[in-house]
Amino acid sequence: MMKKNLPLLFFSFIILNIFCWLSITALSCEKHAKHKHFNHKAVIKELLNLTGVVCNEEAGDITSCTKQWMRPENKERWEIRDAENESILKNKDRIITLLNELKIYDAIDAKNSQYDYGVVLGANANAMRIRLAHLAKQIDQGVEIKQVVFLVSQRPRFENIETEEMLFDENNLYLPLKKGWVKPKKTPATETEIAKFLFEQSDLPEKLQSLPVIFVDTPGKGGLPATVKRASTSDTVIAWMKSNPKSGTILAISNPPYIGYQHAVLKKYLNPGFECETIGAPKVDPDKISIRVVLDSIAKNIENDPSFLS
Repeated sequence: MMKKNLPLLFFSFIILNIFCWLSITALSCEKHAKHKHFNHKAVIKELLNLTGVVCNEEAGDITSCTKQWMRPENKERWEIRDAENESILKNKDRIITLLNELKIYDAIDAKNSQYDYGVVLGANANAMRIRLAHLAKQIDQGVEIKQVVFLVSQRPRFENIETEEMLFDENNLYLPLKKGWVKPKKTPATETEIAKFLFEQSDLPEKLQSLPVIFVDTPGKGGLPATVKRASTSDTVIAWMKSNPKSGTILAISNPPYIGYQHAVLKKYLNPGFECETIGAPKVDPDKISIRVVLDSIAKNIENDPSFLS
């Protein structure tokens, strides 16, 4: 009797396994779909409300509302404080929770193993050290690039945060100094000079040191001297594109919370034929960076790529 039922039992076993596999696959797909279609717009609307920005969508779109998060043009990031916004102080914990949902604080490594360009985006000296260190890490992990490009500018050195002591610091937290490096007699005076200085000063992987390097020395914005109005990320990308570089794949190096914003700028201003991936590290401690700085970055992300809200 048992032998007669064996085919039926075997068939039932197969059907049961197929049913379980389909159920697991459906659940997996559902999770993937939920992740893929994460509702940025809902998060941004709540953030606007929590930060005291009144946004009537009938009168103006959310993109216009988020522009209120942008820092004043005459202010650098380190000059803006959360204490100037009572709503941010009151709702800080919930705001940070939402920003974590947007993964704005997260570090990102390269997805691929080969790129035509490793593009280091300009910043203050320590931020460029952080970015150069992350590029070095990718090289050490087997990523290959053909050329290094620094998108930098002629803006004067920020004497209050880019001090001689910091520039010449043998014990800085970001990049060890090259053995035998000799301190130059002249302190770098511009962002471009600082980038060259850091590349020459730092103990980098041999593969990275041996690559061709170009520095896109971008002048001031709108034809003005850099001492009056410094170039932005978009200006440096445009300046590079004007030199007609050969199209190819780009590994751009930023650092959180600026990765999304700078990726959006690159996508917007790169010539046709370029493919770009933007990464950065380290993961940010939310308590160690101004929420207003993070919101400024998100607003610029949305301004350059409105599809962020879709």
